[in-house]
Amino acid sequence: METASQLSLPLFAPLAFEEVIAQKHVADGLTVVVNKRLQRGWQVRTHPSSGRRQLIIPPYLADAPDEIKLCLVEWALLPWRAVRARKTALRDKRRTLERQVWGYIESLPLSPHRRSRFNAVRFSGETTGTTWDLREVFDSVNAAWFGGTLTALVRWGGVSSKTSYHTSKTDAAGAKIDLITIAGIYNHPNVPRFAIEAIMHHEMLHIAIPPYRKNGRAVIHGREFKVAEQKFAWYHRWRTWERDELPLLMKRRWFRRLLKK
Repeated sequence: METASQLSLPLFAPLAFEEVIAQKHVADGLTVVVNKRLQRGWQVRTHPSSGRRQLIIPPYLADAPDEIKLCLVEWALLPWRAVRARKTALRDKRRTLERQVWGYIESLPLSPHRRSRFNAVRFSGETTGTTWDLREVFDSVNAAWFGGTLTALVRWGGVSSKTSYHTSKTDAAGAKIDLITIAGIYNHPNVPRFAIEAIMHHEMLHIAIPPYRKNGRAVIHGREFKVAEQKFAWYHRWRTWERDELPLLMKRRWFRRLLKK
């Protein structure tokens, strides 16, 4: 019988980032740098004169599977400005790539950015937003859709953050604690109740239906996950709102910040 460690061994060594970039035929336009001080997420920088881009990643993404490296390379090469006709497609593409990478990160067993021990009490007062209290929303969705069985800490992301995510942390006693972070863009008075409940339901599903590996690949949003998500009462309404209305909130918030400078 094969052991768990044997099953986790890759059959083929993953491609180096240079090989992935070469496949995209942009070897002269993008380089990848591993920053040991970067603990969460990834960044891209563009040289103002040459236009060359530099993808900056944390160490735990250096050995990511080929498909995740390809996502990062495609994300780094996406244009940051587009004509109106392409903006929606570009935004959806960027969001899809980001979700794939975050899904991989969340599937890592105690990856470096998740090893930090933290005091859970510190997050207890960070749930109140401009309109919605995330603790109340979590408890409501938990009771209605999960039978009140889930436990997690919830918090708002940074004021300009656009990505919601679920992570697992370890407290001082070594116990696993789930943490849900809701994108700061949802902390806006014009965000409707059904939208905040829907994004919360999505992140809670990551606790109820955790990622698993199949054929050597991490499955984050598998069939069971998608079926469960689409059973949510406001799922389709939320997706429509997220596509049509959320970008407008992003623009307005960006414009207000610009006026304050």
